[in-house]
Amino acid sequence: MIDGTQRPEYFRFASDCLGEKFEHGPSTKCVASISGDGRILGVVVYDGITDFNCMLHVASDGSRRFLSREFLRTVFWVPFVQWRLARVTGLVRATNEAAIRMDLGLGFKQEGVIRRAFGGEDGIILGMLYEECRFLGDKHGR
Repeated sequence: MIDGTQRPEYFRFASDCLGEKFEHGPSTKCVASISGDGRILGVVVYDGITDFNCMLHVASDGSRRFLSREFLRTVFWVPFVQWRLARVTGLVRATNEAAIRMDLGLGFKQEGVIRRAFGGEDGIILGMLYEECRFLGDKHGR
């Protein structure tokens, strides 16, 4: 099941998984993938939402079961169609090769490096433009 309600437990789940503090607010929203028995499988948090861009953070229970085609469609529909943003941006630890590989496989493009973005560790900047997103099918008149 996909849940777009802004429940505090979704933000806590993402905060615990990613080691960052996320709270619902005007420029921070989320969407969650929930198992049939009600467990949180994954949460995508959007923050730093502007008129053109948002940061996208992916937290999971360690499996990829939450990454269904339907969930991915929702993850990208929210910023690109609902909010009409031009792009989404991700920042991934340079050592998190699995996440970088997953993001590149989803269609993100590596755009740069932020040195020491995570203390002593570099961050890889990944971006996806609306017209590059393959998960929306019909582009909804944009």
